[in-house]
Amino acid sequence: NTTPITANGRTEEPWLSTTDGMPVTGLRRQGHELVVGTLRGIDIIQGYSAGDYTIRRVSNYWGVLSHHSMRRAGPLGSLWFAAPQGPTLYNAGAFRFAGDPIETWWLENFRLYPEIFENSYGAEDRWNGNYRLLLPQYPGFGTACSFYINCDYFGAEIGKPAWVADRRARNDQSMGELIAFRLPS
Repeated sequence: NTTPITANGRTEEPWLSTTDGMPVTGLRRQGHELVVGTLRGIDIIQGYSAGDYTIRRVSNYWGVLSHHSMRRAGPLGSLWFAAPQGPTLYNAGAFRFAGDPIETWWLENFRLYPEIFENSYGAEDRWNGNYRLLLPQYPGFGTACSFYINCDYFGAEIGKPAWVADRRARNDQSMGELIAFRLPS
């Protein structure tokens, strides 16, 4: 948070102030940068010590809904995240919107259930080659369920994202990632 917090009679100053003064909603390393997301923008921190680092604004358009949605995935190691506009990738100083096929659905449902999107979890599924985003307790089907949207990250990195939805009649609250695996010999 960007404002002082008083707990147990002691006031603690924030360790990070964003360029727009908004609370931090996402924080993730991407290469030599620390990506700092707020709901309405993204800052980048570069450097290694207190007198050596810089913070600069890289977007007043893209924002980050959920820290847990931020995952490096795909052959280029792009940083994926849930943005208010839809799923987005960041790599080498550039943003790529990956939500074209689901944009209308995303915008309509984000307006209806913002808290669901703000609690989303992202994971890389290397076995199937996709970025998975879990929307927990999704009420869009009459009863709350675990709703996954999955994007082929090979296609998304060349500007042709393909999305598949998967609904589960259970209450998933987080996901695990299988980053490396060994086939039995």
